[in-house]
Amino acid sequence: MTLVADPQAADPLAPDPLAPDPLAAYPDLAGLYAYWEGKRGAAPIPPWSAFDPVEMRAWLGRLNVVGVDRAPDGGLGFVYRIFGTEIAEMLGRELTGRPVGDGDPAAAGELVGDYRDVVLDAAPILREHNVSVRSRVLRHVRLMLPVGEGGATVTRVLVGIRPLWRTQRSPLVSALRPAIDPDTMLGAGRLRAVG
Repeated sequence: MTLVADPQAADPLAPDPLAPDPLAAYPDLAGLYAYWEGKRGAAPIPPWSAFDPVEMRAWLGRLNVVGVDRAPDGGLGFVYRIFGTEIAEMLGRELTGRPVGDGDPAAAGELVGDYRDVVLDAAPILREHNVSVRSRVLRHVRLMLPVGEGGATVTRVLVGIRPLWRTQRSPLVSALRPAIDPDTMLGAGRLRAVG
């Protein structure tokens, strides 16, 4: 797996990119990765038919499925086939059926580049990412997992998302912001301050 470090790296909440297991800081994503590995077995990538939504219910609200559209000239396009309900709620928009980048045009190049790397390398990527949400920046970690129809051709990218709940606002609002427990929020589907 590839961990792509955050370019704004001096964040004490960011996982150590040199740690032996970068997923150790994100147990929910580690569980999704283990599930994907179990479905993969000895194959280079798992087939989409191996995935069962009932088995995946712990991740469904924070899970996107990105379809890979291959052009005759070899170009790649990406469309959200499934957009997690918790992610849509956080962003304030539903993107199922929409091209990648429609939700945050400023981030489109990075998103498309990451998905292209997953498809071309047929390998997972873990990356921290920022997305604009209602005049704030939502930091989150994305685990991008290649999925196919059999063989090594990637037809979908399974994307598990872990919000970090660190926003960039005015210094006054940032100074007053309470600590956020993402596990509590993720379990309940709502943001809840602790501390």
